[in-house]
Amino acid sequence: ICQAPNVTKYQWGFDKRASLDSTIITGATTQNFFVGSGSNFDPTNNYYWVMATFSDGCVRKAYYNAPNALAVSPVKTFAGVPVKVYPNPVEDVFTVEIPNTPITTLTIEIFDLTGRRLQTTNSSTAKTVISAEHLLPGYYVVVCSQNGERIATTRFIKK
Repeated sequence: ICQAPNVTKYQWGFDKRASLDSTIITGATTQNFFVGSGSNFDPTNNYYWVMATFSDGCVRKAYYNAPNALAVSPVKTFAGVPVKVYPNPVEDVFTVEIPNTPITTLTIEIFDLTGRRLQTTNSSTAKTVISAEHLLPGYYVVVCSQNGERIATTRFIKK
């Protein structure tokens, strides 16, 4: 983690994936955290984090996310097909259209810019109308998948 000039203290720890119970790593109070031999570092079952305390008393917690050799699978190439979202900007409803692509079962997911999935819609056609009434004004990402593989992605604005 990068050191800000007004950081007064660091503390490393982890949350167990199954229960989200937090554990502080004793003695891990520097900017850097080294996993030494004999340690219990287990990224498969734990989410690791560092908390930085600033001179004004504020605390910031940042999670460390490294690839796990056991969990990494080959990367598939995403050759994206064209996708249209209209009208854009969106008011109450919008249409997602994937022209000139045979569609069997299409999954359309709406994400905010933090990556949080807000909505999932399944369709069997290349043109799907989706409600946006529940979305707050802002920017969103549309991800379209077919047979479990992403085929298209684009963005839209909600008024």
